[in-house]
Formats: sequence, structure tokens, C-alpha cells
Amino acid sequence: MFRSDVAKEFAFLTSDFGFHEDPARLKNPFSVSYVNATTRILIEGINWGAAARVAFGSAGPLEKFENFDILDFAFIRCPDKAAAATAMNRPSDQGSHLKVLAEVLRECGVEALNGDFSSAPRIRELREQRMRDWEREEAARGRPRPARPEE
Repeated sequence: MFRSDVAKEFAFLTSDFGFHEDPARLKNPFSVSYVNATTRILIEGINWGAAARVAFGSAGPLEKFENFDILDFAFIRCPDKAAAATAMNRPSDQGSHLKVLAEVLRECGVEALNGDFSSAPRIRELREQRMRDWEREEAARGRPRPARPEE
């Protein structure tokens, strides 16, 4: 069901942007990777089938995949659309969530689909801020995290 839902909702990747499904083995068995000359799109089933996630990065080897979350990108480019797909607002079933994420990608992610990753520094900042906020919340609950290794 997951793979057929992905194929249906993300068909525009192949028809409009020259992507093809990459047969590479992925860590998550509920994942599909699409790639074109410049970009890789990773679509994952998460939360035991209750939700989905879409990430993008350069088309190179999977080991070097940047794994930029499409919602981080959407918060930069089209915040209203991104807000509709977040955890608090997302549909209650995975198929509907895939549909919403496909719409976000199609409407907000054209530059990334065409290989323009100029938003990467801002996405990294958002990711780091979210991690700092989470670590602060955990520390306030008495559950401090060990120091993260420097990159």
C-alpha cells in the first residue's frame, strides 16, 4: 500500500522533472528514493505507518545524502503550506499525509527539484535551532543529553 500510494502521489516527479525510482537498498524498508541528474528525493513511511516524511538532497551517493526535510524548506519558501503539513495539522492517515507532502513538494520545492540547493544554509540553521530547543527542553525536564560531537 505504501509504495503504491507513493507512486500515485509523486508521479509528477517522473512526468514533470525527469526523476526515476532508484533501486538502491535503503535502511527503512518503507522508503522510496527518486533521483534525477541533480537531485534525490527520499520518501519514508514513519511512525509505524501513521505518517510520512519527504527529504531532498543532491543526487550523489546515499552516504553523502544531505537529508534536507521538505518541511524545513517549505517553512522558508511557503510557510502557510508547510504549516498545514506539520505534526499538529497533518492528516490522521499516512496516505493522506503523503498527498499533502506531495503537494508541498510540487508547490514549494521546484527549485530543489531542479537542483538549486541555495536554501541549504538556512535549512541547516533551522535544524540546529530545533535541536538546541529540544536539548533545552530535555534539560529542563531533567533529561540532559550528552554533548554532540562537533562536525
